[in-house]
Amino acid sequence: MEAQDNVITVLEARLEEALEHLGKLTKKAQRYGTPRITWTLGEVREEERQDSHGRKVKVQLRDITLNELEAPRVGEFQFIAKLERTPHGTIIDSIPGETLPTRFRDCDGTCEHCGTDRARAHLFVVRDPEGRLVQVGRTCLRDYMGTDTPASVAARFRWEREVREFSDEWGGSGVVQDSAEELLAVTSAAIRLWGWVPKSAPESAGEPTAFRISPWFYVHPGDKHAAETRAELKAALCDGDWETARATMEWVASEEAGDSEYIHNLRMVLAPGVVPGKRRGIACSAVGSYHRHIGRLAERQQRAADEARAAEVSRHVGEVGERLRGLRLTVKDARGFSGHYGDTVLYKFQDGSGCVFSWFSSGGADLDVNREVVLDATVKAHSEFRGVPETQLTRAKVKEVL
Repeated sequence: MEAQDNVITVLEARLEEALEHLGKLTKKAQRYGTPRITWTLGEVREEERQDSHGRKVKVQLRDITLNELEAPRVGEFQFIAKLERTPHGTIIDSIPGETLPTRFRDCDGTCEHCGTDRARAHLFVVRDPEGRLVQVGRTCLRDYMGTDTPASVAARFRWEREVREFSDEWGGSGVVQDSAEELLAVTSAAIRLWGWVPKSAPESAGEPTAFRISPWFYVHPGDKHAAETRAELKAALCDGDWETARATMEWVASEEAGDSEYIHNLRMVLAPGVVPGKRRGIACSAVGSYHRHIGRLAERQQRAADEARAAEVSRHVGEVGERLRGLRLTVKDARGFSGHYGDTVLYKFQDGSGCVFSWFSSGGADLDVNREVVLDATVKAHSEFRGVPETQLTRAKVKEVL
């Protein structure tokens, strides 16, 4: 079970009866032989929600953190993913290291165990002993997993399912939703201020961005730190952040973003134009992904421009077999390769007149890109790469790093 799935939220007004019900669930799990399950109760906090008439109301909530839960696995059957069906498509919550086939992205409500097709909001994917992935509904999960598996693990799985239902019941039906464009704009400002920190980063990396921007949407009365954070974000937010937000949403929706499971989930989360609080983390990550995309695009454009200029000025240097001495070159690229003969680095150089050189080094030269070096080398061959004349070097000896 992922860390965020260990937290369930309840209404403060129903806390006493919710804890009583949670205690019964725990005793039920223990009767099946599971280890004792404990929880930690968070502080009271407020959220702004909408009532059935669309009016904004403030409610008091508590987070209950369940301790020492594990990803459910029952005997030879493995829980792979939870599917959440939305009007825009299916959001896939896979366990770490798993990626589902694309057929699950537009799943219908059919349980592939019992064959019934209903308007299910949630389905689950399990892997059977033969390695097949099967889509099942809630009521069929226990039957599909089997009764001859270890009782303690099976009980924990059933208990986890009931806890999800418990959270839906006692946490209230209202869900706070952020404007997708506003969320991405604020994330852009936060990244400029403090850098990007994903939820998966170690604690030493700092507070995750998705948590740090929370004060933008709500500040608990008397929370000076949150108020200061919101003021800092408000001062930093600029037109460029709103432009980044719109560009990010356009990129996510485009074919250019690709068709990975991550991008698919981003599309499903951002498509409605609002983002529920539980999806804030993945929504925020879209900005970081967009920045990386822009960076890669700029690198490709710069490389293409460099190659075009090099094609105009580069020429072959020396004669094949000739020993060139005192070559003063700038390291333009370094790429590592692993093979039968160990690790090798392909260095690309350029001299002052624009001529291009290459050298496969297996001696651990460890040269940094954009540094100047002086070396002696023998001309191995004259070739072309992407239309650029290139002098291939061998038996190079670095004399000096400038």
